[in-house]
Amino acid sequence: LEYRNSLRTRGLSQPIVRSMAHDVTERVQAERELGKRSDRIHTLRSVTLELARELDLPALLSLVVRRAAALLGALSGAVYLWDEAAQLLIPHTVLDEKDREQFGLKLGQGVAGKVAERRESMIVNDYRHWPGAPPEVLARTRITAIMAEPLLYRDRLVGVIHMDTEDARVAFSERDRELLRLFASHAAIAIEHARLFWGQERAYRDLEHAQEEMVRTEKLRALGQMAAGIAHDLNNKLAAILGQAELLKLRGVPPHVREGLLVLETAATDAAQVVRRLRDFARQGETA
Repeated sequence: LEYRNSLRTRGLSQPIVRSMAHDVTERVQAERELGKRSDRIHTLRSVTLELARELDLPALLSLVVRRAAALLGALSGAVYLWDEAAQLLIPHTVLDEKDREQFGLKLGQGVAGKVAERRESMIVNDYRHWPGAPPEVLARTRITAIMAEPLLYRDRLVGVIHMDTEDARVAFSERDRELLRLFASHAAIAIEHARLFWGQERAYRDLEHAQEEMVRTEKLRALGQMAAGIAHDLNNKLAAILGQAELLKLRGVPPHVREGLLVLETAATDAAQVVRRLRDFARQGETA
């Protein structure tokens, strides 16, 4: 208004004044939009650096949803990862769990399924009347608008990031779509890196477990060999004792000596049973 009054004081006509004022208003709005866009890009840069540092997959997926929702002003959201074997989109991380389906989605099913099938982003600002909205989902949610973007890594489907709102006054714009596309490209790379790291960690744990099992097996084998040697030596000694006892009995020894020989035979026979068990353990150790 002050700008218009200053123009009038210069003697300019009313149409010229309105035109110049309109130009100024548009310029101010454009500068504001440019400032908002610059702020978003700066925030996006900071967020992508944060994603790149996180290598724990569950923590990363949670971070992706929370940062995307904050970046776009969405109420809630989810990350679905594509399971190639099951041919399903599996919800791994959900913001606002109470109103979210927890089952897998087929290609073409729901907004996320259609985005995965087409590998193109999608905005549904009138979700309550969208033909593809499942009635059971509409019955238990108050979602009014949805925006989803495929997570692609080298043209391979990683999953889908899904943002929504329950505020009927909020609608996702093309600028929101562009911002989510930029975010999704960085998120897909971070997810793949975290998966690779997680896979290496799992392989390392499996290798460590295999090495421990190998050491345990070698210990058992060595113990079995040692037990087999001991059993063999003891068996030879017991056989000699039993043989000598039999020979003494055949020589017609006195009764009290015969009783002693019987005790000796019984003890040697019991010891032979112990040696037999030791030999069985040795066989198990050798086959471990």
